[in-house]
Amino acid sequence: MGNLFLWISLVLIFCCATHETNIPLLVHRYTSLSLIHIDTTHKNVTSSKTIVTGIDEPSIAINVHQNLGVYIDTISKASEDYFQIFSITNSSHFRRFSRYVGVAEDSITSLAFDWITNKLYLAIETTGIRNLGRIEACPLDGTACAVLLQNELDTVHSLVVDPINGYMYWLNKIQKRIERAWLNGKHLDRHPFHEEIPSENISVTTGLTLDIPSRKLYFIRTRTHHTLSEIVSCELYNRTSCKVVIDNIRAYHMNVYEDYLFWTSIDGSHDGVRFCQKENCKKSVGSIANTSTVDVFRVFHMDVQPERTHPNPCAINNGDCSHLCLITPGVPWRSCACPVGVKLLHDDLTCEPNGVEKALLVAAASGLFYISLDTDDYIPQPITYPGYDRETNVIQRIVDVEYDPVELMVYWMDQEMHRIRRSRIVDVEYDPVELMVYWMDQEMHRIRRSRLNGSDFEDFITDDMNKTIESLSIDPFSQNLFWIDSTHGRIEVVRLDKPNSYRKTILSSNMKQLKGLTIDPINSNLYYAIIDEEETVIERANMDGSNRTQLVSIPSRHLLTDIVVDSENDMLYWSEAQESKVIGVNLTNGSGMRVIAQDLINPHSISKLGSTIFCNSFQGRSITAIRLPSTTFLNNKSSSTPSPHVSTREISDSVIYGQTALKAVYLHSNPINRELAEKNPCIDKNGGCEHICVPIPNNRRNCLCAVGFELQPGGTRCVRPASFLIYSQLSVTDDLLRISTRKFPKNIQRMNIANITTTPQAVAVDPARGLVYWVTEHIGRHDRTYGVIRRAFLNGTGSEVVVESKTMRNVMGMSVEWISGNVYICNGYLKRIEICSPISVSCKAILWKKINPRHIVVHPGLKKIFFADFHKNGVNIMTSSLNGSNESVEVLIRDVGEVTSMAIDTKTNKIYWAAFNGQGGTLSVANVDGLNREQLMSEQHIVPTSLTFLDGKLYFANKATNAIETYDDGKYGVLHENIHKVTSLSAAYVSELEEFNPCGFSNMNNNQCICLPSSSLNAECGCQDQYEYDSNERICLPPKRFMIVASKDRFIRYKIRQTSFMEHSFDEDPYSILLITNIGLPTALTFDSISTKRYIYWIDAQDGPTGNIKRASDIVKGNAKTISLGLESNCSQLFDMVVDELGRQLFVSCAHKDLDYVAFIHVWKIREDDNLRYLGRVVSGDKKSRATDSYPSPRQIAVFNRLDALFYVDHSRVRDSPVIVRCKLSGRDCEIVVSQGLSFTGIRLYVDLTTSRLIYTATTGVWSRDVYVDHDVKRHLVISPNRNINIAPVDERMMLVVASNDSTLGLNSRHEDKIYELQYNASSQVLRQLKSVSWIAPAEIMRRISSVLVVGTYGSDSTLHNKPHIGSHGSHSPIELACIRSDCSHLCRIPYDTAVVRKNYECLCPNDYRKEDDSDNQCVRNIQCPRWQFSCDNGKECIHMAYKCDGVKDCSDNSDESYAICGAHATLSGIVHISDGSRWSFQNWTCDDRTTTIPKHLYCNGHWDCEDGSDEQYCQCMNPANYFDCTVWKKSDDQYRDYNNEEEDCISRVNLCDGMLQCRNKVDEEEKLCTLLAMTPHSSLISMFDFRTWTGYAIVSVFIVLALVIIIPICCCCYMYRRGSNDRKRSRYGANTSTLPSTHHTMLSASSQPTHAEARVLLPTNGNGAQVELSMRTYPPIETSDGYHTLPMRSHFASQPYHHHHQVVFHDGMRTNRSYVTALDSGMFAPPGSFYEYNDVYRRFHAPPPSAASLSTYGIVKPAGMKMMLTPRSSQERRTMPRRIRRNDSQHSRQIQEIEQREYLIDFFPPPSYSEVGSAIKCSTPLSIYRKSTRRKNNTSDIPETSRQIRIDSSTDSETSNSSDATRELQKHLALSKTRRKEKVLVAPTNSRNPSSEESISKVGVGTSDGQNVTLSTSLPETTSPPKIEQTFVETPSTSGLTKITEETSTFMKNLTPSSSKCTNATSKK
Repeated sequence: MGNLFLWISLVLIFCCATHETNIPLLVHRYTSLSLIHIDTTHKNVTSSKTIVTGIDEPSIAINVHQNLGVYIDTISKASEDYFQIFSITNSSHFRRFSRYVGVAEDSITSLAFDWITNKLYLAIETTGIRNLGRIEACPLDGTACAVLLQNELDTVHSLVVDPINGYMYWLNKIQKRIERAWLNGKHLDRHPFHEEIPSENISVTTGLTLDIPSRKLYFIRTRTHHTLSEIVSCELYNRTSCKVVIDNIRAYHMNVYEDYLFWTSIDGSHDGVRFCQKENCKKSVGSIANTSTVDVFRVFHMDVQPERTHPNPCAINNGDCSHLCLITPGVPWRSCACPVGVKLLHDDLTCEPNGVEKALLVAAASGLFYISLDTDDYIPQPITYPGYDRETNVIQRIVDVEYDPVELMVYWMDQEMHRIRRSRIVDVEYDPVELMVYWMDQEMHRIRRSRLNGSDFEDFITDDMNKTIESLSIDPFSQNLFWIDSTHGRIEVVRLDKPNSYRKTILSSNMKQLKGLTIDPINSNLYYAIIDEEETVIERANMDGSNRTQLVSIPSRHLLTDIVVDSENDMLYWSEAQESKVIGVNLTNGSGMRVIAQDLINPHSISKLGSTIFCNSFQGRSITAIRLPSTTFLNNKSSSTPSPHVSTREISDSVIYGQTALKAVYLHSNPINRELAEKNPCIDKNGGCEHICVPIPNNRRNCLCAVGFELQPGGTRCVRPASFLIYSQLSVTDDLLRISTRKFPKNIQRMNIANITTTPQAVAVDPARGLVYWVTEHIGRHDRTYGVIRRAFLNGTGSEVVVESKTMRNVMGMSVEWISGNVYICNGYLKRIEICSPISVSCKAILWKKINPRHIVVHPGLKKIFFADFHKNGVNIMTSSLNGSNESVEVLIRDVGEVTSMAIDTKTNKIYWAAFNGQGGTLSVANVDGLNREQLMSEQHIVPTSLTFLDGKLYFANKATNAIETYDDGKYGVLHENIHKVTSLSAAYVSELEEFNPCGFSNMNNNQCICLPSSSLNAECGCQDQYEYDSNERICLPPKRFMIVASKDRFIRYKIRQTSFMEHSFDEDPYSILLITNIGLPTALTFDSISTKRYIYWIDAQDGPTGNIKRASDIVKGNAKTISLGLESNCSQLFDMVVDELGRQLFVSCAHKDLDYVAFIHVWKIREDDNLRYLGRVVSGDKKSRATDSYPSPRQIAVFNRLDALFYVDHSRVRDSPVIVRCKLSGRDCEIVVSQGLSFTGIRLYVDLTTSRLIYTATTGVWSRDVYVDHDVKRHLVISPNRNINIAPVDERMMLVVASNDSTLGLNSRHEDKIYELQYNASSQVLRQLKSVSWIAPAEIMRRISSVLVVGTYGSDSTLHNKPHIGSHGSHSPIELACIRSDCSHLCRIPYDTAVVRKNYECLCPNDYRKEDDSDNQCVRNIQCPRWQFSCDNGKECIHMAYKCDGVKDCSDNSDESYAICGAHATLSGIVHISDGSRWSFQNWTCDDRTTTIPKHLYCNGHWDCEDGSDEQYCQCMNPANYFDCTVWKKSDDQYRDYNNEEEDCISRVNLCDGMLQCRNKVDEEEKLCTLLAMTPHSSLISMFDFRTWTGYAIVSVFIVLALVIIIPICCCCYMYRRGSNDRKRSRYGANTSTLPSTHHTMLSASSQPTHAEARVLLPTNGNGAQVELSMRTYPPIETSDGYHTLPMRSHFASQPYHHHHQVVFHDGMRTNRSYVTALDSGMFAPPGSFYEYNDVYRRFHAPPPSAASLSTYGIVKPAGMKMMLTPRSSQERRTMPRRIRRNDSQHSRQIQEIEQREYLIDFFPPPSYSEVGSAIKCSTPLSIYRKSTRRKNNTSDIPETSRQIRIDSSTDSETSNSSDATRELQKHLALSKTRRKEKVLVAPTNSRNPSSEESISKVGVGTSDGQNVTLSTSLPETTSPPKIEQTFVETPSTSGLTKITEETSTFMKNLTPSSSKCTNATSKK
């Protein structure tokens, strides 16, 4: 037994000794690969050798048998994957091969080696819309890879191969499982193993590895919500064999060797390589030392890659495969594969010999790609032409591509060519209409071509390629290439074998925007789409551009993107992006429209190959294949839905992003119809054409000549003509035309010049340079018209802008001086002659005074210009020098008639002109000196509109015959007929420049100089208008002194020149309209001349309350920039703005969004780069100003930087008129300087820096004052109050006055604005005495002037001194630039006396800021004091508001005791000594008005004691009426010096003087304070109602009980009394004494609305039997909407004190702010016998008699003529007023006594009965009207507005007045009240002098603007005839027209003739 044990031990020792523990690993560390050996016994590294360096996270594959390793440098995001093959043991690279990725989203996730067949397997993942996987097999010889598996995969990771058994395995990271397939990609098994854990419970699977000897695989799995992983093993052919080997480990990568598992982690744990034994892994885990940096590794041992036991089927003759041989598990044990896109033939061994046959060419921004259509892989492959640099990744922008199947060439356009490193092309574009892929080089504008494999690359077209080329299409039969230029709207053609020579535009007429181009080579047609705003039209034309036919039209909103032709099926297809459809129509006639496919994703480009339409998505990545059914379906009728036989399949959705163009083509075996090709007339020797041959229908052809050539007779030869004619037609708006100078053939051609959108106004030719110039007008944004001069070569190419200006309008003529190349134009808009330089791209006016030029010609040899001057007396031909000057203009030929055109013969020195005399035209000629004038022709059938001279022959366009005709040495002839509406004609030819060009010197050829030849050898440099040339710097300088006049959408600049010491000139230079757009209506104009960009700032009055300003440069053409100021300042409505140039500050006055009743002045710093930085506020509208004692509302502002002065106009609402306030620049030390003579409208401020005076406009004229000398005031101009003027100071002697005519309506109307000169030294003048200027622009140029500004006045701060303005600050003096270079944090000023300050500047701080203690340049924000504290002026301290003006200086700067705060009370103090020895301050407190004081104990007591209420505005305690602020009082003793008065200390007032100390400073128990409080009556009342004790509740309860005991009996008695009174009245008058007419309804009648507000009442008969019919009026007691007038309603605020008035005015039943009403009790109306106040009038109210009240179911009824007496308050009510109010009301005491006496009389007598109304009406006298104010008691105009009553007594008694007196009294009252309210009166006078006539009633109605109407009835004698009615109308300001009072119906009272004695008796009785 012991021997057995010994033998077993020896065997185990032998086994352990023979087991290999030294294992080789190929590991990746950082950026290198190393071969290490590890010892699992000692757990360490035994050796290490670096193999490869400089790699980053490689994917490694090894072939142990061949000692090879493979890695890829970049796993993803490269245009190519570079594979490095290296020797592991020898550390050397064998070779390198690459795989073209094609798209950016492909990334290799893992590599695997088939060591049997020596193939490299790639796992590829394509990231995109879906994460798609792909497996490829690549040979190591670098040939193309084969796609094995793609369409059925999600993602592929951790790929491993088993060439022994013919399988491959990988991890699906999405489904978290293992998948497998054969090595040829067949027989995919998605579930080779049972998945015991659901995929949602697994987060990561990785580290798949094979153990081939044991036929197992292992992988790492991490479960959801777990941080540690587990290793799982599975038997290869046992689906249920998977089990966990070990768990709770950190693992990511794994390998297996013999009995060991190895793994590493990449989570930063630095565990290194860990291992365990497979059978007992959990208990045998170990770690290899010094391997913490290893992440990926492979076991490099023969055992991991065993040899195959069976023969290798691919070893012999590559398994008979033509390309790749792959091992499979089944018979025949191998499979053949082809490269990507190549199909395998039917023998399953051979790949297509020609490679890819059918391909889809795709254009992308990254390059060209092709996708094979032979297989289902659809893998994009790049076309690697030589321009496609693999190393540096050249980026192109390819917009279209085409393939030529005859020459096997690929053509494309490359719009962009930029080189970047390590980047991909990510944008693509496709145009399937032309079946081509194009790309354009945007830098070089080229079309390129190459073969499919990238060979034979060349730049196909390199000349004049625009950026807007979109589509290409090839006619393979005629070998022509067509393309479209979408923006320019033209189609061009070029020969493929002569790309840069034979090129021509075939279509360009009326083609605004083209989209898509496709060719039908069988029928020889072109198809294209023209896109308009409303519709898109698909047209067809022959290939020579003829026979244009509209095929189909669709709405443009469908967004047609591409078209394609199907000639075989006679169909045309297009794609619609908006509708997501592909539509088809019949190709022949456009009928049978049907939907081919729908619900596509943003279809962009389409292409057809065979029976399939391919469509891509512009915004996505998809390519869709639409499989069409048989031809029978295609020929069916229209259909709105696709056929069910049409199948749609997405062939790719993540290959190329942003596709733009695609083309499906046959690459090799294109089934071209050879029979049709042989019939093509252009296929043999180019059809006999010298240049371009294009086939046309019916097997015919046309020969075309290239640009610049003319077709000769015979139709095949092309010749370049020596000369031709260029003309423009009114009907052709997009091109110029050319025509031959020979009669046959005409050769009428479009010149195909780009960028012509309107008919040219004038045309001229430069023969020396071969250029044509033309002028057009355009309408830009906001309907702004501007003119453009363009030029192009005579062949139509090279179109470019020469000059563009909004002032270049209505050009009446143009000519070119061909020596210098300058262009001369007649500007009909500005009435000038201008010279424009193509080099400087600018124009200069040379003649502008008193001329109206047209039709200009130039004689370069004589250096003269000739033009026709149209003036009111006729037309003359004028001449001047080339340089031009107004003095050099002279009349050459007078009275030449209405000239229509001019021409010049420079060889014979003759001038030709054509004129129209009303009957016909004339042709005349004269010498250039004006002599030998001769009329050549004068015929009615000749109306020449344009002339040109060429080779001794005169050519002209005849409007009468619509022909181009000639005149040659007395011979007249017709050259070309049927040439209609020619607007301009010019001869084109090319000649050598024989004369010397003085402008050819280098110093003249700069971009600012306009070369002006002065002689044959000399020239001078001129600048654009108002600029001056600096010969030293060789630049043009802008003007230094000028005036800017602003009007709507326009700035006009006038240059100011000083002609003498006392004189200035504004017209030495022409005025200039600044080329600024988006101006608006400028106000508050200001200028920054120190800025290098010379900015103009203004406020656009059309912007509204936006808080935006605008600015623009006066030297740069462009759009005005809008700057928002509201974000930082909260400004909404801007008023004024001033640029402080020296201080580099912008001052703006504005109103805030939430405070529109006040305004502010904000300041911004103008930085050196002209950006604005907010500084703060210098005037704050939310803080009361000490200068005006109100909240400021600044409007206009003016700034004097060097004088430290800021002026503003304060429009505060509390003042009757505005005032002008002067402050420091910082907003401090303000005071009123002008307080009289100002109005709220029309006031303006102006700064005159030359005299240091402020100029302002007032109601009385224009005034000026010294900045600081207040008595130095002078009036310069006397104006009417309503005159609107502007002022512009020029210098110390003169200012300009701009007077606007207010009668002019509208901003765009012709104005009457004038500018006058006003001399400073002149005495006060009126406007008509001033001299108006003559240099102002005409009315059609300058509209209503909104603002005016003079810049650069002498002696001003903005003077530019002697240095030129060259665009830098060097043009200004150092003192002027001091603030720019200062270190001030906020405001800056430059004093005049700079010696006073150490620096040339002084730093200031805005109102809310102060300077730092240790810095004189930096400002910090002031301490923010609470509302109840006073802020000291130093900004560093806050004191209690009660301490200001107390005689004690609490602020360190003494600002709390300053005169500005305290006024006259600044030195007053009230110090009271108390018996205990402590010293307390018990002085008065100064109110904010600085004039009144109150005892300090009344401060914050809950009641207004100051008249302005300021004593209750700054209370610390929340309820000052109930709480006492202890901190109001302070002790001066030392024992209280530590007491902090800033802390809140509020106690209840009931605790005052209660013997207990509550305040911390013990002031609540001081004897003096208690004495003062005891004298205050309301203090005891407050203590009585202290509800914290039972006393308060008891007192209130007693009051309530007493009130109920008294009120209830009184109410009962009143009710019984009123009931009894009503019964008595009914018994007195009876129930039927008065009736309501049936035609009238009551106010509450439900049947209808009342038509009248009054009714007729029959009164009881009087003693003589007469009966009276009385008009009664009903007044509702509440406001209604039915038009009734209401009685004055009492306010519901009756309990408020008498001084709290509430405005209530009755205006047609509505309330408005008009009058004051104070009611007294809780009733709706005052009770009978009481007074109430109405419109400051005390009136008594009486209820109507009960019988009258019964007439109305609702409301109050009274006689229409009865007055309504309103009474004032009673004395009892007066006694309830507060004591202070009663004192203020003592002035009314006498009035109250009179009222009470009157009350007694009225109360004693009841209201009259109806029986007494007749005599009451007749005999009554006017009642007295009492006023509160006795100052106007004798003024009859004081009758209340809302109830004016006029008494007209027309009794026959001698004591009464007649009707004329009543009328005079009425007119008197109306005149007195006219200023406040305009009324309408209807007066009916009667003949009162007829004693025998019967009496009648005449009514006088007074209508007011508030809708009330009071009618007075007066008894008048009745006349025999109706009285004459006189109507008087008075305008009412509150309404838009005149209001008319309808006459009230008068009822005559017959037999009623009371005598005067009755009236006397009735009166005495009353």
